[in-house]
Amino acid sequence: KVYFNGAECGGNKIHIVMSKQLYPVLITKNPQNMTLNVTDSLGNPVSDTANLPAGTYLYTAFADGYESAAGKFAVENAPAVVNITLKAIAKTMPTTSGIGALALLPANIAGEYYSAPTGSPGELVSLYLPVINNGEPLTDITIEPIISNNVEEFPFAADAANYGLRLPDLDTGAWAVAQYMLKISPYATNGVKTVQFRAIYRENGVLRDSTLSASVTIVNGYEAPQETLHTAPKLMVSGYAVNLDTIYAGDDFTLTVFIKNTSASASAVNITGALTLDPSALMAALGRSDTGYAAKIAPGDTAEIVYDLTAMPDIQGNAQIAIKLEYEDKENTAANVTQTITLPIKQRMRISVDQPEIFAEGAAEGDYIAVSLPIVNKGKTKAYNVEVKLESEKLSMSESYYGGDILPGAKQSAEFQLLCLNGGAADGMLTVSFEDAEGNVYEQNVPIQVDIAESISIPAAVDTEAEQPQEKPSAFPIWIAAAGAAAVIAVAAALIIKKGRSNAAK
Repeated sequence: KVYFNGAECGGNKIHIVMSKQLYPVLITKNPQNMTLNVTDSLGNPVSDTANLPAGTYLYTAFADGYESAAGKFAVENAPAVVNITLKAIAKTMPTTSGIGALALLPANIAGEYYSAPTGSPGELVSLYLPVINNGEPLTDITIEPIISNNVEEFPFAADAANYGLRLPDLDTGAWAVAQYMLKISPYATNGVKTVQFRAIYRENGVLRDSTLSASVTIVNGYEAPQETLHTAPKLMVSGYAVNLDTIYAGDDFTLTVFIKNTSASASAVNITGALTLDPSALMAALGRSDTGYAAKIAPGDTAEIVYDLTAMPDIQGNAQIAIKLEYEDKENTAANVTQTITLPIKQRMRISVDQPEIFAEGAAEGDYIAVSLPIVNKGKTKAYNVEVKLESEKLSMSESYYGGDILPGAKQSAEFQLLCLNGGAADGMLTVSFEDAEGNVYEQNVPIQVDIAESISIPAAVDTEAEQPQEKPSAFPIWIAAAGAAAVIAVAAALIIKKGRSNAAK
């Protein structure tokens, strides 16, 4: 066997121990008359083994005898020869990292001798920690496992008062082995467990520590007995339905709740479903209850519980309902569960559109007439995007009227003008549209009718001189009278239109 105190060139000592099994004793002491030859990779002899450069070297040890454990010297018929190939690694500066100077040796240096142990609950196992000093010289080195009640972290029986081990002082690059004999806990489970160790030491007189880890494989581990679990029914609210397409404030309605038993094997019996209602939003209908009952729900089945409810007149928005289900299994074991559902409830849109006031006295073709249309919100919710449009063949609206929103209990007058396209009786349809909070559009139609004067055409002048006697030149010409009458009518119409527009403006 070959032992060496590190993997650095220069100043290393290589310890070679040759042993041989001789009957009836085991030779354990150093060989006699041993010589050691060292050659490099080219076969050239090397004399200065204390300062080897990086490279591969062949160590050949010769011995011609052994001293037995009994103190007797034995001589073999032929010398014993051992060839050892070592790879020298260039020396590096000591390192002190955040993980500490003391670290585990890599497996290729420690060898199979320090492989992770395997054992079963109750057995003793040997756990080896080969450590190396990667920093400055270390003194006062102690190592102990981090003990835990969790068998996954420490799968051993903690039956010792102190598990601390003291290691010899280590120079830079020196190594040592900490060995533990540990008894596997009877509750250790199968698998590879990682055990943490803490090393405390002084590096150049400064107290430091490192955390190390080792593995142990547990076979035939502890398995907790499987308890026979009592299978219980499990109820849930799977859905609901109402008998109305839309629930409005003040409505009476029927709520049907669907209750499902999700258990695969256990039935639920004596099921009660109690509703918790917000008194400002909902109440049980007059003469009805807020609690329902179902006798039994088989595994995987669904039952229905029906409630008669009333939506309060002043409710705004959705209503929350808590449903508490209480039930039993076949062994009279009680259980309960509470779930919440949401009912959308709306306020009715109550918009009243009165008859329009039309200022059309004396209006003629081509004139504008003023219209005032009263709109009242009698509901308890806001009316959004109020708009007025016109459909008519003899009246025209340059653009639709937009009135914005109308608050609950508020009144708005839509003021706009219509252009008279033709004379005579003119009718049309005013359409008032508005929206609720969800964007649903409502419409109301208001018919209008107005009489519009026909446009007046002035007749051409007639020459009557040939028909009348020459002796009556002073007579008032008829065409002058007609023209005067037309002018009077035009002035009167203009005054009427101006007055109508003034009233409309007011």
